[in-house]
Amino acid sequence: VAARASASASSAAQQAALATAGSGMEAMLVTGDRGLRDRIQADIDCVVMDCDGVVWAGDTLLPGVREAIAALRWMGKRLVFVTNNSNKSRKAYVHKFAQLGITVDKEEVFSAAFAAAAYIKTQRVNGGVMANKKVYVVGGQGILEELNEMFIEIDLGVFNAVRCDEADWEDLYVDEDVGAVIVGQDMSFTFAKLAYASLAIQQGALFIATNPDAADLLGPGMMPGAGAIVAAVQTACGRAPDMFAGKPSAFLLELLRENHVDMARTLVVGDRMDTDIAFGKAGAAGITVLALTGVSTMEDVAAAVEAGDPNTPDHIVPSLPHMLGIDPEAIRAYFEDAEREEA
Repeated sequence: VAARASASASSAAQQAALATAGSGMEAMLVTGDRGLRDRIQADIDCVVMDCDGVVWAGDTLLPGVREAIAALRWMGKRLVFVTNNSNKSRKAYVHKFAQLGITVDKEEVFSAAFAAAAYIKTQRVNGGVMANKKVYVVGGQGILEELNEMFIEIDLGVFNAVRCDEADWEDLYVDEDVGAVIVGQDMSFTFAKLAYASLAIQQGALFIATNPDAADLLGPGMMPGAGAIVAAVQTACGRAPDMFAGKPSAFLLELLRENHVDMARTLVVGDRMDTDIAFGKAGAAGITVLALTGVSTMEDVAAAVEAGDPNTPDHIVPSLPHMLGIDPEAIRAYFEDAEREEA
């Protein structure tokens, strides 16, 4: 299928992107029929791949991604899926991949939720600051599940309370055993949660943010992300996070290295320059690739180049399949033809 699809890889999407690019950016844009396939085959052992905006948009698999992942596996490349979305645990991500027709092992998934829980675990050993301490979570089920898997006790805080007026604030009590507050994207974020998290941090708890992504492109516009909630907590407590667990954090890079990922022979592909590409650059990745199926645009790249931003990608592709010279539209047409023949 990949061979059939490669023939028309210089697609309309590529041409549109090229038209947007300035002359100084043309070399960054991948337009050949083989994409970066030859370079990947020769110089890359591992592909670190973002999920939201690269593999899928919401719950919809992006065109040609299943075939691109299959091609990378056929080439013998190790795949690691690194996502800043903390709403799901690694186990839940494996299930989501399976629903989309892609087989992934839990050990291949590194999420911001997992990284946050792993960091807490490192602070519990040898009488560390989190030994026998609880964690309060402003965030999704993914964080809770990863903490539970590592046998880390969770503080229930304000339960399902929504409001916190002045009288509530004066009576607010934070369990003295709360040693850390993890803040991520929270679809049920309330003023009561903000108040409790803020007070816990003011009283000395570690402030751990899952990731800095302010918003994610979905449907009609930019949906508020973890970074928006982290900013609210930071403003309320008057203190910046002690660490970010997800991309582009040094801790997440160390987790990958501990799992035998040689960043010098790794390609990092994502849809955001401020997290994905910054992560690759921080880790001195062999190649960084920006996919134009998510947040960052050609205009963003042009602005970054003009500003001398070090987190500009080595290469730009219209989508993940184009990175391998696979045209998603050709794949769609191929399977539509096959279905018609079977009918």
